[in-house]
Amino acid sequence: RLAGLGLLGAATLMRFFPIVVVPFFLLAFRRSRRQLALFLAILFGMAALVEIAGLATSGKSTFLTVINSYEHLQYWFDAGFYLRFDDWIFLFPVAYTVLLLWIIERGVTPDEYPRLSAVAFLLVFGLTFFHPHYAIWLVPFLALTIAWQPRMVVYHAIQVVCVLVYSAQWGAWTTWNLLEPVLGSRVASLPDPVEAISAQIEPRIFFGLFRSLLTAISLWMAWRLLRDLGRKPLEPRGPKIAAITPTSPTGKAALAVVLLPVLLLTTGCTARVTGYSSPITHDYAGLTWQPLKTTLTQPFLAGTGIAAAIADDPKTTPVELQQRQAALPADARSGELDELRVALRLNAEPGQAWETDARLHLRYDPDRDPRFPERDFHA
Repeated sequence: RLAGLGLLGAATLMRFFPIVVVPFFLLAFRRSRRQLALFLAILFGMAALVEIAGLATSGKSTFLTVINSYEHLQYWFDAGFYLRFDDWIFLFPVAYTVLLLWIIERGVTPDEYPRLSAVAFLLVFGLTFFHPHYAIWLVPFLALTIAWQPRMVVYHAIQVVCVLVYSAQWGAWTTWNLLEPVLGSRVASLPDPVEAISAQIEPRIFFGLFRSLLTAISLWMAWRLLRDLGRKPLEPRGPKIAAITPTSPTGKAALAVVLLPVLLLTTGCTARVTGYSSPITHDYAGLTWQPLKTTLTQPFLAGTGIAAAIADDPKTTPVELQQRQAALPADARSGELDELRVALRLNAEPGQAWETDARLHLRYDPDRDPRFPERDFHA
């Protein structure tokens, strides 16, 4: 239980959406109401400390900042019904809350936890926008669920097809580029999936149909799992799994000693690598990644043949910045590329520090920055 909870915590620090299974984990593996109340008290106490630290360092509420600007959380509020004024009903929060209330009233056992977690992620896939890598989380829970319902294999296969087609809307990045280790440079000659689809049918209709099919399959699978949970307990098909021996107090202490450094290391590496991708570091990235003091923006250029023009490294000096720009391909330095992906880092607004996937036409402007008279872009 401790290892599972620790790994779920680490996963939530990396990507926020795994938090949807945490309440079911606590309800399934708690030994008493007192134990659950103690854990919730510790959790809310830590949350209060984070909130106080945020108000003290930045003058902003950590949780309100995450809700307002963290992209992966805002996906939960995309689908809904508009009433009037600022009155909305969001589908995923409604469905998830109803599921959670039902489980609290009904109760849940450890054997039922995989199926409930699968239902939670099926609601995520069915009612919210998601990135393709989210699907990694659904696979293990469905694999465990198949022991009770082998027919889920067929539905899961349909899901895989829908996710593959759905992923094509990001173009070669989530399709042909995945084959680059096998095909090498021949990947560049393959047509962009979005352009190929656009030549035959409106992308909105094409991707919308597959997205709707994915939603229907996901909600149908969730309903089947919940329907069987309401019946008498099912016996899994296949060989029985041996019972897990409870961990001794000494083993629990040793596990905690081992897990804590791992979690701290994982959190630190996540913050260093993903930056604003982690909700915990979202509002405080300025404390770790200080932008260049000599310029208002710190651009990052990425395009065909460009690995990295400028890294968001707090130790980057103007000289190193110039050297990195000098290492760019000639077409990038001269501004002959028609299109680049650009992200701008703002000094004054850490809560709105990234504007990504902007498509800009660039023109050469040697007078914009005297430090880089030959290698500067202006959009």
